Amino acid sequence: MEGPDELAEGAGIVASEQMIALGEQVGDRERVFAGHDHRLHFFWMLGDRSAVDVELDALAALADELRQPSHHWHIGTGRTMMALLEGRFDEAERLIEQTVRVGRRSESWNALVTERVARFVLRREQGRLAEVADVMRRSVHEFPALLRFRCTLADVELELGHEQEARAAVDAVLEHDLEREYRDAEWVFSLVLLADPVASVTDATAVARLYTLLRPYTHIYAMAPVEASFGAVARALGVLAGALERYDEAERHLEAAIDIERRMRARPWLAHAQHDLAAVLVARGDPDRARPHLDEALKTYRELGMKTWAERASTLA
Repeated sequence: MEGPDELAEGAGIVASEQMIALGEQVGDRERVFAGHDHRLHFFWMLGDRSAVDVELDALAALADELRQPSHHWHIGTGRTMMALLEGRFDEAERLIEQTVRVGRRSESWNALVTERVARFVLRREQGRLAEVADVMRRSVHEFPALLRFRCTLADVELELGHEQEARAAVDAVLEHDLEREYRDAEWVFSLVLLADPVASVTDATAVARLYTLLRPYTHIYAMAPVEASFGAVARALGVLAGALERYDEAERHLEAAIDIERRMRARPWLAHAQHDLAAVLVARGDPDRARPHLDEALKTYRELGMKTWAERASTLA
């Protein structure tokens, strides 16, 4: 029920609403919780922030009623994802610690995976990826079936300036038949993680391949349920189109991403999309149009304490 293709014609939302109705009908509150949980994930992928807030509140009320550790863990992951989305990094740090303690009592491996992915996103925004690099390298071997760790590692190596290692990590992913991978929410999330490394360290063929894979999902928000979100797919497409020097397409994608991030009230990702759009405009020789976007990104980076990203924006300026 959680793949991007289930969003077509609202099939996934209809199924989740049926689950809620049947759960209410037979008095199974855990099924009602599951239905709201699925619906939350669909609304997040659709970038419907108001609906996401409503579903989180509904889930919190049900968790209080059910009083089960697994449901409280779900609420903790949702609140962590929201804190990361909005740039409340100190709060996200506390929530990650609190939530994994609850999860270890009820969710076992899933709690560990979720903690690692959430901490990766947090440290990336803080410019502190060196602190989690070894864990990400180890996670590739500890969870070989999880595509997202292989893509996470490529991003970590790129951000740390390890271009050869980033290229090796990208190549290891691209060796797989990504077109035939099962397309759940984690598939989209993983390929969006791969966008910056592919755009930076591979050739045009690889960039075009990833662009083609993500292009049908331009309207979707990249999120891995209970783990983290990674911005609008449109931002990733803009980065890839820019690497291909298809600047008109890159602008359209990044402008769409900016609109989506504003609706989601996702301040870090809004700044990233503005930064990426400024970089595209500079690359095509239009620095005057880049300046307002860059100024906005730099302002947000500084307000959120994202020092590494502020330095990059200052360098581009």
